[in-house]
Amino acid sequence: MIKLNVLLSAFMFASSILTLFLALISLRWKTSYTKTLAFICFAVSLYSFGYGMELFNTDLKAMIFWNMVQHLGALFIPTLWLILALQYTAQTTLLKSLAFRLGIFIIPALTLIICFTNSFHQLYYTDQTYLYNSFFPVLHLEKGPWYIVQFIFLSICVMSASILYLAQYKKTAGPVRHVCLVMFFASFLPWLTAIMNLLNVSPYYFNWVPFAATISSILFLLALFQWHLLELKPLAKEKVFECTSDAIIILNNAFKIIDFNPSASKVLPSLTSDSLGKHIEKIFKEKTSITRSIFNGKKIVFNTVLDNCRCFFSISTSSIQTDKHKVIGWIITITDITRYVEMMSKLNRLATKDDLTGINNRRYFIERSTTELERLNRSKGSLSLIMLDLDFFKEINDRYGHQAGDVVLQAVAKVCQKNVRSFDILGRFGGEEFTILLPDTFLHDALKIAERLRGKIEALTVHYDNHKLKVTASMGITGIASVNEEDLNYLIKEADLALYLAKQEGRNCIRIKYNQDRHTPNPFP
Repeated sequence: MIKLNVLLSAFMFASSILTLFLALISLRWKTSYTKTLAFICFAVSLYSFGYGMELFNTDLKAMIFWNMVQHLGALFIPTLWLILALQYTAQTTLLKSLAFRLGIFIIPALTLIICFTNSFHQLYYTDQTYLYNSFFPVLHLEKGPWYIVQFIFLSICVMSASILYLAQYKKTAGPVRHVCLVMFFASFLPWLTAIMNLLNVSPYYFNWVPFAATISSILFLLALFQWHLLELKPLAKEKVFECTSDAIIILNNAFKIIDFNPSASKVLPSLTSDSLGKHIEKIFKEKTSITRSIFNGKKIVFNTVLDNCRCFFSISTSSIQTDKHKVIGWIITITDITRYVEMMSKLNRLATKDDLTGINNRRYFIERSTTELERLNRSKGSLSLIMLDLDFFKEINDRYGHQAGDVVLQAVAKVCQKNVRSFDILGRFGGEEFTILLPDTFLHDALKIAERLRGKIEALTVHYDNHKLKVTASMGITGIASVNEEDLNYLIKEADLALYLAKQEGRNCIRIKYNQDRHTPNPFP
């Protein structure tokens, strides 16, 4: 009959082979932490093999020898485990410090030296003897003061790694979440058995740590094949989720928040860790249009103030479905489109506004006026048009330069803007010529507006390079009492003829040109 110690030794040898196999597999993947995992597996393999040999032997000296061999692997497992946790959860700031990398190995290295010189000082083990457990002799070890130091160091490493995995578990979803849970439990199993060893309460006086390490190895294999522990894809997805500039919020099928990335909390400062589990309406409680778009799956644009700047965002919602097309959640993506909005606004301004004066350019004036004419044609409303040309403008350019002329044009444009109504259409028609379309306005009202405008321009003083520039304007007016199929070209032609008369008859005056048949019998009061 095979002895129990031989069976247990065989189990330890199998565990050693298993973890060695896992170490070799780990090296096939080229990620930042696979080398660390491979070192852990090599250490566990050596630990398991050493304990298997300790169980197999019945000679005290041989057992003590193989116990020391175990420490070549066992002492460095906690350190490597913490490094793995830091790497897997992307908390690599500490690892960039050379002092930290060297310091974290000081305790294991000192412990290894103390262990191999224990016969001189008994700091690690105060006594090493036989002890029968009803089945076969086992090595009984009385712990010394340095053993306590090593155990405290082990506990710090394990607890730190567990906290990292637990934190990562809470803020992730999918395969990475499963892996973090596996790693969390894999941290605790060997540590609990180490506590049993410390307190000398291990059943049958066995060292159960290698057995627990074997179970952890099986958990590793589960994570390896079930959730692709060593593949880059799950972590790459997680990295994209964490680092993308788009704000991403993940909801369950009840529209409750289960995760969000750092960008989301920047866009929505009210989104904090306390928001997890809350309904999305509580985040957008003052913006019902946004929550309505989320529920309806429609894309909308909203704006908000961040860092004292007006920012624009597009928000879209997509469903998370199973292979059977069952909706299990939602992904909200919020994209910053501020630069796009600003660019489109700038392009729109370039397309519609005169670059010098800031009022409508000729093309946009014609476009808007044509639209207004179509409206007035339907309502049979009245309409007037003013053509304005600055008098002797060429002399200003010739005497003071074109920059002076530009300043005068800008000043006149401002006067026009201030003295027309909000629904009037003002445009720079070309050079020093301006046009004003006056909807729902009879000629006598247009004349009042033009006269007020002429007086304001005449009173205007433009300061340029220590010079005080004066300017006047001639104007031509035309109009229709009831629009009926007239087009803009007709109106412009009529107003231009009136402007020509104003120029011919002394400038700085207003002349009117209209077809009597197109007006009421008394166009003026």
